[in-house]
Amino acid sequence: MRTSRITITLAKQTIAIHKFIYEKNRVIAFYDTIFSIAMTNLVLEINVPCSDVLSQSDFLSVLSNRTPNFIGFLVSFIVIAIY
Repeated sequence: MRTSRITITLAKQTIAIHKFIYEKNRVIAFYDTIFSIAMTNLVLEINVPCSDVLSQSDFLSVLSNRTPNFIGFLVSFIVIAIY
């Protein structure tokens, strides 16, 4: 009789532990989704130069003018990836 009570108690505790792990996994998946959306929004903010600008000047000069934008993107991406 005593062993059956212990078994039932352990089974209830195991179910409670699995439920906690399941809830934790859902929260982790939610935060992963939030961070992936934030990283995607960073990429959407990079503007492509129009064809007029590219035809009037050298590609490397246009790219060098956008260097601060790329540095800002990389820093923001790395900070979000760390979190």
